[in-house]
Amino acid sequence: MATSTPAQNVPTVSDLRADVRKLLQNRDKEFNVLVVGRAGSCKSTLINSMNMALAERWSELAEFGMGDSNNTLRLDKIPMFTDDFMEKPVENYNAKVNFWDCAGIENVSDDAYGEFIGLTLDGKVADKTSVFATVNQGNRLTTVRELREKFDTAVEENRFHRLLLLCAADETASENLLTLINTTTSAHRNKGRNIPVFLVMSKADRIQDDQRQYKERKQTAERLLNLGGNQQRSKELTLYHVAREGEDGGCDVDAFGKFLQNEDIDRSLLILLISLLDRAYDRGLSYNENTEIEPEVEPEPAPEPSGLISGVARLFQLRS
Repeated sequence: MATSTPAQNVPTVSDLRADVRKLLQNRDKEFNVLVVGRAGSCKSTLINSMNMALAERWSELAEFGMGDSNNTLRLDKIPMFTDDFMEKPVENYNAKVNFWDCAGIENVSDDAYGEFIGLTLDGKVADKTSVFATVNQGNRLTTVRELREKFDTAVEENRFHRLLLLCAADETASENLLTLINTTTSAHRNKGRNIPVFLVMSKADRIQDDQRQYKERKQTAERLLNLGGNQQRSKELTLYHVAREGEDGGCDVDAFGKFLQNEDIDRSLLILLISLLDRAYDRGLSYNENTEIEPEVEPEPAPEPSGLISGVARLFQLRS
């Protein structure tokens, strides 16, 4: 009778945790990841799940990226894997990894949103900045010039090393937002800024009955981000989440309402984290160092009407 053998080259969750801990040790500067996506794409859920996967503490509520009602409207810096949350603190973890939770951005292509994201990546936008109040000025969008004047100084410790874009697996690909992110992070399109982008298709547990449409959505997202075939920077994730009426039953919990460990979820999250921390992606890292503020172009005055048009206009005035 044949006996089964363990799967080859499949790391255990314990091995992955050990690998992540090594990557976190003895870092000489803070590491910033900007987390963006549409509202409801599970940005805060990913941040909480990532913390739980490494900390080996599966709590019953989201402890990060949540709080007062203004959090969903602003940019929040969240230090990851802090000693007070870890079951076993990471040794020599002095320069922290920070995930910045950005307010949900809809499927837009406006220059104001692209410029705000770009200035954020360059380290010019502070923690707790209100995204919507900054990009919107009453009944109009803030101009690129106004944004550059307001955010004109880069802070080195706030510069970003990765951008993590979440797209819900059960929703149509946000083509405008995907194109905006690609334009904002690609060096050949924005005067030098080059930030590695990672794509996460969240809510992967909801695609079982929609495989064909989901595959098309994912391929569209990868194409617009120039990630076709890049398995290291394109991931599918199921995250720790509670049951919601009309959606799904959520993840399993114990008698006290705390999540039970799910090794498949933890493994996927830890693999993503290892990819994010891969120093190979630092080689081409660059920012937009252009500090010049381009003058606003005054609209050209309307041309004077020609003699014929002017004569016709006078004729109508006389008849009226």
